Amino acid sequence: MVQTKVRSLRDNSVKDHRFRSVDRVEQVHLDEVEMEFLYASGDEYHFMNHETYDQVQISAEVIATP
Repeated sequence: MVQTKVRSLRDNSVKDHRFRSVDRVEQVHLDEVEMEFLYASGDEYHFMNHETYDQVQISAEVIATP
C-alpha cells in the first residue's frame, strides 16, 4: 500500500488516496508550453502563447501551490 495526496489540476482540490500494489493509474498526457507573463488582475495572472497568441488566466492559488 502507498498513501498519497493527489491534487487535481482542474480544480486544485487535494485528496488523500491509498493505492494497492494491484491498482492501475491512468497516465495523463501533459503539454509543456512556454508563455509570456502579460499582467496580473486581482488574483489572476494572464499569460500568452507566442506561437498561437492564445491567452490564458491562472489563479494565484494554483501558481503559488508547490
